[in-house]
Formats: sequence, C-alpha cells, structure tokens
Amino acid sequence: MPAAFGWHNPAMKAMKIGPVQLLIIFVACCFTGCIKPYEPPILAEGNKYLVVEGYLTSGSPTTILLSRTSGLSNKEEIRAEAAAVVTVESQSGTTYTLQETTGGEYTAELDLNTQEHYRLNIKTLDGKNYLSDYVPYKNTPPIDDLSWIQKDDNNVYILINTHDPQNSTWYYKWDYEETWEWRASLSPFVDYVNGEFVPRTTFPPQRCWGNEKSKDILTASSVRYGTDIIKDHVLTIVPWHSWKITTKYSILVKQYALSKEAYEYFQQVKRNSEELGSLFDPQPVELAGNIYYVDAPNEPVVGFFGAGSVHEQRIFIDNLELRNWDYNWECVTRKVPVDSFEYYFGQGRLAPFSYNPLDTTAQGLYNLHCIDCSLRANPVKPDFWE
Repeated sequence: MPAAFGWHNPAMKAMKIGPVQLLIIFVACCFTGCIKPYEPPILAEGNKYLVVEGYLTSGSPTTILLSRTSGLSNKEEIRAEAAAVVTVESQSGTTYTLQETTGGEYTAELDLNTQEHYRLNIKTLDGKNYLSDYVPYKNTPPIDDLSWIQKDDNNVYILINTHDPQNSTWYYKWDYEETWEWRASLSPFVDYVNGEFVPRTTFPPQRCWGNEKSKDILTASSVRYGTDIIKDHVLTIVPWHSWKITTKYSILVKQYALSKEAYEYFQQVKRNSEELGSLFDPQPVELAGNIYYVDAPNEPVVGFFGAGSVHEQRIFIDNLELRNWDYNWECVTRKVPVDSFEYYFGQGRLAPFSYNPLDTTAQGLYNLHCIDCSLRANPVKPDFWE
C-alpha cells in the first residue's frame, strides 16, 4: 500500500473534487441576506496550482501524488499532474527517481539513510520546477494497540493507542483502509430466457469484498499531556446498521510521525475544510506548506512533504461479535402472475428468482445486489482475508 498523506487514491481521474482541492488556498465565506458573497480572487480565477501529497519512507513503497487545484465554481474532476519527473534528493547529494505508475502517481521503494535530510524535486511537463525544504527522517513509534468498541449508541468506534518512550514524537498522523465482506442474501433458482423460465446452471457471485480508504485528516498531539502518549484516540466510527459489518470487517491503519510544522499545516487544512460556514467561524487563511515553485516562490503550492518510518496494524471484526446490528437488506421478493412475465422479466424490471409451474407464478426482485454481490463490491478475495 502506498504511504501518502492526504486524500490518496490512485484513480484520481475518477474522483470528484474534494476538500483538499477546494479549500487549499482560500475558502469563500458567503454571507446571506444583503451581504455580497466573497469569492477570493485566487479561486475565482480558477488557477490550477500544484497539489502534492506524499510521505517519504524506507522499506515500504513511497508514493507521491500530484494534481491541480480548481476554482470553487469548477465542477470538473480532479486533474492529475502526469508525465512529471519526480526525484528525492538527500542533503549529501544522493538522488532517487520515482516512476509514474498511473496518471499523477509516482512510486518507488527506497533504501534510505535514516540519519539524512531529504527534499522533493518535481519537474512538470510544462517545464516548471518545484522543490520542498529539506526535512529530517523521523522515526515513528509502533502502534501499541488497535481496538474497537461498540458503545451504547450501537456505533462501532475504532481506537488507537501509541506512545514514544523517548518523548520525541509528540505529533502523529494516521490513514487507514477498510475492507469488508459482503454476501448476497439470496441465490436465484431460475433465469428468464426467450420468454421461458430455465433452471440456472451458472450463478452470480455470492461473496464479495468492499474497500474504502480514509478521506479525512487524522492527526493528534500528545504535547498537552506532558508525556508522549496517545490513549484511546478515535480514528473512525462505523455507524450502526452499516453494510460494512454485515459479515466481517477489517481495517488497516498506518501511523506516521510528524514534525510540529507538518502537524500545524494539516490542522489548518482541517480547520479550513471542516469549520467554515458562518460569520462566527474561523476565517480562511493561506496555507503555508514547505513546497515552493522555484521561479515564483510566492505562488501557492498545496502540500507538506515529510519523511520517516511507517508502522501499521490490522484488526478484524466479525458480525457475530456485535449486538443488534440488523442491517436492512431490502431484499423482498414480489409475486408475478403469468400474464406479467414479459413485462417484468422480459424487460428487466425485476430479476427472476423462482418459478412455480403448478400455479404458474414467479418470484422476482427489484434489488439485483440481493442475488449478485458484484454489483456493490469486488468478487476477488483479498490475500490477507482470514
């Protein structure tokens, strides 16, 4: 899995614009009534500034994602920054080149000197050169415990515990990937072919797996506690009745150590994207990262480059361990008389489920995912699945 900060997704071209693209430079606070809405010039002009997401690590793949910002009124999909030359440079002069795997995604598995300082060097297809500051390689402490609890509201809370006995980390960031098993609740007995019901000889997939990566900024600091301990920090909540734990659920969490500057940067991004909306909310500010355009240092570049080790842990949750989960399947069959077979089954309004030749009636389903799990998830079993 790539270790990348922010809203990482290899299929960037298929994503809709999210908060990191819209709220990265300035955010427009629009007042109601007679107050004229304010549209910051930078976003109103639709400037496409570079967005850099990535974390340099050793021993596991490093991935850097490059894309471009869009104006607030622009509804187009995220534009990946393809065909760039992306290198990592040590302060002593060693250079590593990352290879583009998909549009805007650059990856390499690097063997780094953890005592060195590193910077990111990006040369875009249009000839622009972007550099980051040199950053130290930070050693991330391991995850002490990854656990879950179902509270009185019946939601499932994913909790993490970690600490640094050397009291030298203080600032943490996480991302995660959820995977869950989804099973079709019904298995059809018949199919409708050329106006007739025939016994099924092949069956749609009944067992599939859904997948989702974290999208929020997940950070925490232990500074206020006076000792470097993070205890029972809530990473995410799986809401009651979610389809994610109808059978079995898994979450893989990755933990990163941040510098104070990186932590403050991500906190500001989070505030800009989550807390604005009224006159009394914090006002938008420019986000100052550690990456700049060489020929115009004042041009905004979105992102903060960091380096360090990454620790990860995975847990599983079985539906049988939960109380009162009760996911609503919505898989009710409908009885269809013979004179309506062609209308419902021939024209695809219902999926055929069963047929009774004695009373010449059939049962059909509106929700095809009740018999074919691949309509909602992937029928290929993950290698790590227990």
